[in-house]
Amino acid sequence: MRNIFAIGLGLTMMVLAGCRGTTSDQPPIHLNLNMDFQEKFKAQSDNPLFKDGRSMRMPVENTVARGSHSATDTDRVVKTGKDASGGFVQNNPLTIDAALLKRGQERFHIYCAPCHSEIGDGKGVVSVYGQRSNGYTMPASVHQDRLRQERDGYLYDVVSNGINNMPGYAAQLPNTTDRWAIVAWVRVLQRSQYANESDVPAEEKAKIRK
Repeated sequence: MRNIFAIGLGLTMMVLAGCRGTTSDQPPIHLNLNMDFQEKFKAQSDNPLFKDGRSMRMPVENTVARGSHSATDTDRVVKTGKDASGGFVQNNPLTIDAALLKRGQERFHIYCAPCHSEIGDGKGVVSVYGQRSNGYTMPASVHQDRLRQERDGYLYDVVSNGINNMPGYAAQLPNTTDRWAIVAWVRVLQRSQYANESDVPAEEKAKIRK
């Protein structure tokens, strides 16, 4: 038993001695040759794999190098909801039409209505069950004066990045058009709760009066 211990101790000391960082005239031991001799083509070298024999390839057409793209004002607004000075834009940059509103309604019902309800009053199904838990923060109603007077860019930022206990939905809605469509639909909901007679089309007024 003592001999085994002595041998083990001796081997350990030899290993530790080899880790002292001293130089040696002997060539290094390559346990994995791929780590030292990788199969690769260096810049400006020949490469028989391609017809032109070059290792370095031309970028794909219309490629934009990282960090070299100068965003236009329109790009910035659509992506962030903010102008060049960093302030929220007042109006939705997209064209508001029936198709956009329909898309906004659909996305709102999927991602927003569970908490805010389909009419946006903050009394969705999650709110009903959440009231049973202490400390639950009720979702905001989109009909409160503060949000009715807020800029469209602010609403877009909230949809994208969240606020307070509400998470952002940029991951679920990677297409910026969908987020702006939700903003447009929120405005429809707000208008629906504060509409007056002048907002009702003439043909619809006749039906109401009957």
